[in-house]
Amino acid sequence: MNEIDFSEFKKPFLEKGKSIEFKKRDYFVRQNEPCKFIGFVRSGIFRYTCINNDGNEHIVGYSFAEDFVCDYPSLVKHLGSLTNIRAATNS
Repeated sequence: MNEIDFSEFKKPFLEKGKSIEFKKRDYFVRQNEPCKFIGFVRSGIFRYTCINNDGNEHIVGYSFAEDFVCDYPSLVKHLGSLTNIRAATNS
């Protein structure tokens, strides 16, 4: 993924997308619910976590400023998200 240039996708997000502010701890998507959007992070940080069968939460990733945020498989397949995606800072 680091070798793919996504810069061409940034322009339509900024020109035609809707700007939404997330407060720290707000959910972008909840685990087991379908992800309906792709976001572009102008500022802030989003944390990806998953809760295992024992109820323990594990951090599995981050999206930072100038990055995209989404559970892509959930979005494409219209399935429940495998992760929680929450704002780790005001974003």
